[in-house]
This record gives sequence, C-alpha cells and structure tokens, in this order.
Amino acid sequence: MTVAARSAWKRYRGPVGLGVLLLFLGLWRPWGVPSPVSLPTGSTPLQVSLGDSHGLIVAGDGSLWTWGAEERGWPVLGRRMNTAPPLFAPRPARVGSATHWIAASAGSDHNLALRSDGSIWGWGANYRNQLDPSPMRMIDTPAPAVDGTNWVAVIAGFASSHALQRDGTLWAWGLNNFGQLGIGTTQDSPVPVQVGTSTNWRTIRASGVSGAGIQSDGSLWIWGGSPRLGNTAAQSTNNLLSPVPLLPGTQWRDVTVAFNLWAGIQSDGSLWIWGRTAPEFTGEESGSGAAPVRIGTDSDWRTVVASGHGRHLVLQRQDGSVWEMATPTEPGSPASLRPVPIPSPVLRIEAGGGAGIAISDRGDLWTWGTWLGREKLQFRIGSLIERLRARFGGNADWVRPAPDSRDSPWKVATTESDRR
Repeated sequence: MTVAARSAWKRYRGPVGLGVLLLFLGLWRPWGVPSPVSLPTGSTPLQVSLGDSHGLIVAGDGSLWTWGAEERGWPVLGRRMNTAPPLFAPRPARVGSATHWIAASAGSDHNLALRSDGSIWGWGANYRNQLDPSPMRMIDTPAPAVDGTNWVAVIAGFASSHALQRDGTLWAWGLNNFGQLGIGTTQDSPVPVQVGTSTNWRTIRASGVSGAGIQSDGSLWIWGGSPRLGNTAAQSTNNLLSPVPLLPGTQWRDVTVAFNLWAGIQSDGSLWIWGRTAPEFTGEESGSGAAPVRIGTDSDWRTVVASGHGRHLVLQRQDGSVWEMATPTEPGSPASLRPVPIPSPVLRIEAGGGAGIAISDRGDLWTWGTWLGREKLQFRIGSLIERLRARFGGNADWVRPAPDSRDSPWKVATTESDRR
C-alpha cells in the first residue's frame, strides 16, 4: 500500500467501516428504494395477502413473492437461506424457485402457503406450534407444516392456524387461550384438530383471538374471544370455545375478523359490524358491540376486509369500486368513509398492517396506507434489536413508531417507480 493510500485509509476508515457494518445489518440502503420488479404471468390466479408488517403474492406462474418488514423479529419474509437476512423489503422479492404455489396467507408472525399437490407449507414464528409440532421457535424459509395432501385453503392468524380439507371439514392448530381454534377447549394444539363436525365450510377467516366462517347454506358462525370482551379476558367463560351461529338465518355473503372486531355482508348487500371495538364505527355506547349493528343504509356492498388491528375496513361495492372506512380520530365523531381511486376495475381486495391492497382486472396490484417495508432508521434499529432478542429466546414485542404511509394508491411489483 502506497503512502497516499495509507493516508486515505486512515482518514476514511471510520465512515467506511460504519457503512459496511450498517450494510451488513441491513439498516442502510444507499440507493433508497430497490429497483422495481415485474411479476411473472401465467394461468394461476394472482393472489395477495397482507399481515401486520408484510405481504405475500402468488404470481401467475405459481411463484411466491414477499415484501414488507420483519418488524417483530420473526422471519416472515421467508428468504433467510436465499440471501442476506432481509429485514426490510419495500419491493416484492421472490421466495425460492418453486412454481406450484396456489394460495398463501400472511399472519401476524407466521405464514401458511398451499401447493398444488394439496400440501401446506409454513415459515416464520413457531413459538405456539402455529406452523408445525417441532420444538423450533422459528422457521426461516418455507417448509412442510402439517401432514396430509388434501388441503384446499389456509388461514394464518395471530399464533394460530386454520385450514380446510377437500371434504369441507375445518381444522385448527396453535395458540388457543381464548378458544380461537374453535375446538371446544382452551388448550393449545401442536397438530390440526377438527373444528366441530360440519362438512360444508365455505369461507373461513381468523385474526387476533377470534374466528368466523360461512357454511355452504349461508349461515355465519363465530368463535374465540367474546364479542363483548374481546381480547381482554383469556380463559373467560364468555369466550366461544366452539363455533356458534351468529343469528338465525342463512343470509351471509362475506365476513372478516380483526382484533376485537367482526364485520359481515348479508345477501341483500347490507354491511354489519359487531365486537368490542364496533361502537367506534357505529357511534354507539362502549360495550354495546355484542350484537351485529348495521352500518348505514347502503345495500350494494360485495366484500369487506378488516385490517388486523381492527381500526379500518376495506370494502368493495357491486359496481367494483373500492372504499375505505376508518374509526374516527376524535371521540364521538362518526367513522369516515371514502372512495379509494383505483384506475381500473378491481377483482379482489385485501387489508392488513394499516394498508389496503387491490388487484385490478389488468393484473396490477394497487396499495395505499402504510408503506410496508419502507421504514425510518429509528425503526430499523429498534427492529434489529427485537429480532436479535427473538433469535435468542426473548420476547419480540415493542411499541412501533409512526409508520411511513400515504393515502393515494400506488402500484406494487410493476415496472413503474413508486419513489416520492
């Protein structure tokens, strides 16, 4: 090394060393938002699911993609063996090389995905055996989760999992302190246990400490945390340990579940809501959310999805337009309802982590709200600390700073840049 080179090294080795360290830790991205990507096309219907901090996409060729943040320390992005540990991924990145995925569900700390052979795979947190019965606390990349190859649908909730078999039976495993598995007890289960004896389940939803399902006759059933008490009383006798019909009748078209909240749409297009936080939407007195209350007089609603924290709903009308309803920021104010301007007809909507997402008829993904995976340096440092705590057996749970977000929709996973 020349004298000039040695002098330059002594002068800049501090900043260079710090930059290398930050790059290694995944805290520094000198080029800002990564280059945009385009999703592969094919015959598989495009699907998307949002968790608390990340999202999953099943692309047209059956490949699996992920983006967002591993904010609580669990490897929900599923790419630990493919690349350096990606704590933050503002743009979708592919998970493995398989091309036979047909469905995926993003939970709070874990994910489930379904392959074309009917097998269930999972990754992320496993501290309550929400993935598989092994003693491992976490699983870095997609791995076989439970036995069997006759599964047709999967739902990843908060430390619990549900799945449907081809014969119409419902099964559940994982955390069960509020009866959220619906298996008649509050005992956790490391393996799938059948929920009741029905063989005609059509739609299943689960989040927080509750679940809901619609059977083929249109009847709506709920279980888990009490609609009145929500997630405040584990082991309470008010909790629903097995599915119970919400109301007499078979008029339900859609249902969604979040922490302390259920919402549903009846066959006449009316929107209903119930649960401990439902009065924040309806304006009624606190504690009045045990029974469903209709919101508004509109009768053209088609689909409703609740974000995991239960503070906003994403809805679609019969004409295909997308709307968002949020709880008021001021006590006593009515819930807000606004249209979300998606430039083309929408086929499907989803919500999670304070974000909404819509799939257009052109195969585009439009998202708004929280910018999953785009976080400030303060948040990244805190997230790294929590991830290390989780890796060595600690509890990965902390108060999150205000996320980076925006109201106007932008495209996800297209060749169009979304930089601000």
